[in-house]
Parts: sequence; structure tokens; C-alpha cells
Amino acid sequence: MRGGLHRLRVLDSGMKVRPLSVWVALGTSLVVWFAARMLYGERLLVWQVSALLGAWAPILAAGLFLHLRATSHRESSALAAWMVRALAMHSVLLWLVGANDWLRGPPGRPSHWNADLGGPVLLVAFVPVFLVTALALHWHESVAARLLGGPRWELLARVRPGRPARPAPYRGVAFDAREEPLPPFATRPWVVGLLGLGLSLLGVGGGWVVPGTVLGLAAVTAPGTRSVAPSTAALAVVTAAQVFGAPASDASALLLRGQCLPWLVLGASMAYLALCETRLRVAAAT
Repeated sequence: MRGGLHRLRVLDSGMKVRPLSVWVALGTSLVVWFAARMLYGERLLVWQVSALLGAWAPILAAGLFLHLRATSHRESSALAAWMVRALAMHSVLLWLVGANDWLRGPPGRPSHWNADLGGPVLLVAFVPVFLVTALALHWHESVAARLLGGPRWELLARVRPGRPARPAPYRGVAFDAREEPLPPFATRPWVVGLLGLGLSLLGVGGGWVVPGTVLGLAAVTAPGTRSVAPSTAALAVVTAAQVFGAPASDASALLLRGQCLPWLVLGASMAYLALCETRLRVAAAT
């Protein structure tokens, strides 16, 4: 029984193993960026980009972690496995450099931030930020799977009759890659998102547009549909329109908005997931 459960959990993900070219491109981009940061770190534009990337780095790290957890048993290339893990490490470095630059302040201004003493503090601070982000992304996956009718490893491991299992190219675990096709993405979340975007662009509703969009998306999310991913994308677009819709006084205000955007989207999506979770628990109780 234990072996069978392990076998089911090995089949738990429909996430694709990305080709090596994707990881090489992302890794090359990070190497180029760190080289530019080292050579031109005293330029204002480089400082701004560094601070912005530092704010987004925990989301990149959490996404890579979830990808590794979902697909590591199917990695057929040692180089691809090494690349993904190296990218995860560099996402932490992206946070450390960006947060240090932000706390140091713009180039040309006196700074009271001691990078030697503050570096270990920033490294420790990355842990709770990463955990919150990873748990939020995991919650996203969990709600999406339960809306479709079952735990993720049971739902995505359903194989078609008459299709023999084939050995995985990594670790020798047998599994069938021909899962049943999932239903298409729901269209109602896009309608709600377009409505929220229109209100944001017209300046109608003020600060109530994003909460209203959250309620509307939760209302149109129905069991048996793939609604969570398009709802999250719609929330991201509406939140971005709200954040950048108002005129900014200068470049530093735009930078601050760009740094806050991923966390505002994360907060709005968690509110949406909380409403969906409540609906799922009420339905299970009744």
C-alpha cells in the first residue's frame, strides 16, 4: 500500500518539464544582469532595476521550488537539474543584492546602511518571505485541484484505458505520461477581469475595484472548471492597472509601485483563494 501511494504521488503533477533551452536562457539573463550590476552599479537606472528585481526575487524562488517539487522525478538531464537548482540559488542572490541596494539608497547619496552587518540579516529575512510566497503558490495549486474534483496526484494521474505505463527517464520510476486531458480554462474570469480593468482605466470605483474584482471572481468560480489560473491572471492585470493608473510624481514613486505590485497581487489572490476555500469547505460539510 505504501508503495502504491508513493507511485500515485510520483504521478502527482501535470506540470511540464521545461526544455534545457528555457533554463539556459534564464540563467544567461541572470549572469548578464549580475555582470551589469557589478560593472555599472553606480548608475541610477541599474540601481532601480536591482531594487525592482529584488522585490520580485522571492516569487521567482518559490516558483522554481514548486517546479522542482513537481517535476524533479522526471528530469532526464543532469545539466537541466543542475541549472534549475543554480537558478534557485541565484534567485536568493537576486534578493540579497536588490534589498541591499534599496536599503543603501540611490547612488550619489550618503548611505547609513552597513552591507557587511546587514547582509546576514537580509539572508535570514529571505526565509519567512520565501515561505509565505511558496505557501501561497501551493495554496493556489491545492484549490485549483480540489475545484477539479480531487487531490492533485489523483486527479492528474488518471491514465487512459489500455495505455501501458512506461519507465520514467529519471530514477527509473514507471509512470504513464498520457494523462487524461484537463478541461479548458474558464472564460468567466476573463469577463470579470475585463470589467475590473475597464473600471480601473476609467477611474471609476477607486480603491474598491480590486476587492470587487475578488468578489466577482470568487462568484464565477465553479467546481469542475479551471478558474483559478485565469482568475489570478485577471487579478494581476486589474491590480497593476490600479497601482500604475494614478500619475506618479517621479521615477522613485514608480519604482516603489513596481516593488509593491507583486505583494499586492499576492494579497489579492490570497483573498480570492480564501473565498474559494470557504466555498469548498462549506460544500464538503453539506
